[in-house]
Amino acid sequence: VIHLKKYNFFSLVQNDFQIPFDWAKIFLSFKGFKQLGRNKTGFAHASKAQLISVSLAPLITGLLVLALAGSFHFYFGSSFLLIWFLLNYPFFRFLGREKGLAFAAFAVLVTFLDNLIMALGIICGALAFLMGK
Repeated sequence: VIHLKKYNFFSLVQNDFQIPFDWAKIFLSFKGFKQLGRNKTGFAHASKAQLISVSLAPLITGLLVLALAGSFHFYFGSSFLLIWFLLNYPFFRFLGREKGLAFAAFAVLVTFLDNLIMALGIICGALAFLMGK
């Protein structure tokens, strides 16, 4: 496994879409949903907080868009955004200590975008599995 990869923006987006895409297809093929919530199952190398964060990102985006359109109160989407932030706070705190506040603040935006990309990969992977591709 190579951990120190060199990424540019497009290769990062591609990587963070492709891995969840493939993972979703494998997860559904091997009925990984039966293992959700159990420790050391082999499917969830990501923490529960990360899985919830990835799930919340598209919900938050949709609610905030609806709030801007006047269909929802802004505080509804904002409350989910706060939950998302709190789930990721240990990571942001670590980045702040290691790289500084500006880096951590930028990481909040990048992490949210990354969570959206991962969620899209999961959705597309699940659709590809369901369509038999």
